[in-house]
Amino acid sequence: MASASAPNPGTPSGAVTPSQLAQLYSINPSSSSGAGLTIAIVDAYNDPNIRQDLAVFNAKYGLPAANLT
Repeated sequence: MASASAPNPGTPSGAVTPSQLAQLYSINPSSSSGAGLTIAIVDAYNDPNIRQDLAVFNAKYGLPAANLT
């Protein structure tokens, strides 16, 4: 992730912000509603808190709740 900008001072060290993700994957948030896009979270260690962590992340950045289907 060397091409990402400096981390947001309000995020834990190594955390990636939504704007950094958009930049890394060449997504223009202002021209995309996200419809038809799928994002997968690969959890190699069966983290029992992953859903709660995602909810906290979404709340912190003003994102809608995840559709966990």
